[in-house]
Amino acid sequence: MVSRALNLCGLYLGEQEQIRRFGDDNVEGYWENDDFVDLNERLLEAVRGAWDLPFPDEPGWERSPALEPLRQEARRLVEWFSDREPWGWKDPRNALLLPFWKSVIPGLRFVVCVRDPLEVALSLNQRARSSLRFGEWLWEEYYRRILAHTSTADRIVTDYASCLERPAEECARLA
Repeated sequence: MVSRALNLCGLYLGEQEQIRRFGDDNVEGYWENDDFVDLNERLLEAVRGAWDLPFPDEPGWERSPALEPLRQEARRLVEWFSDREPWGWKDPRNALLLPFWKSVIPGLRFVVCVRDPLEVALSLNQRARSSLRFGEWLWEEYYRRILAHTSTADRIVTDYASCLERPAEECARLA
């Protein structure tokens, strides 16, 4: 919802064919750029993780020589967007991969959308049949990493409920 709202405010997310608009489990849309999602999936695989299996967050993992081919690919992808300001992308996997992306894009800024952990756990339970306890743990792990790898200077935080309750005001603040 937030990425689509920012897109409508002028944030470039990619070409129409690159954007994952909806799926069986999300009929209202993901608004994720498939090129970034695909790269993030391969990054997670390279560090022996997955969206639902966070890898150990050891200092310096993002500088591993084994990631160099993916780092070069990320630089090419980012370069493609260089003349399309303002631009951005949404992928929840970014929360696990923040050190990597910060090493590729100096000065990167973040929009962090917080959603009630129980709502997230229930959503994961419906989509992936995971337990509520697992969903709450995963929510905590994602936000722990976001807080560890961003600062108040490079992030703006919104919450899902505010976007629903006051969409115009919240979109203006985020834009």
